[in-house]
Order: sequence, then C-alpha cells, then structure tokens
Amino acid sequence: MRDDHPLAGEWLPVCNSAAVPDGKARGFVVADERIVVWRDWCAQLSLGHVTGDQIVCPYHG
Repeated sequence: MRDDHPLAGEWLPVCNSAAVPDGKARGFVVADERIVVWRDWCAQLSLGHVTGDQIVCPYHG
C-alpha cells in the first residue's frame, strides 16, 4: 500500500479471529495489497522477514 493511500497506517478488520488458528498465518488481499494475519502471542512477526514463501520469525528463525 502506498504511503499516501488513505488507509495506510490504519488498523483494518480483515477477518474474525476464528479464521486464523493460533500459531498459524493466513494471507488476505486488502485494498489490492497482500497482507498476512497471524496469531502467536510469543512472536512479533512484523520484525521478521520473508524468505521464499515462508515468514521467518525474528526470534525463532
């Protein structure tokens, strides 16, 4: 999403929590942007990175 997009930097409801099992990730498209939603209380995946088609946790690898 471009930095000047009206929704940039906003929290957006994209799914119900039941749609994403704990410890799993699920992809969605919002405003033509591919995003990942996850549920894991011990990892801050926003600090991680993507290698191939995998999300790499900054703490657990």
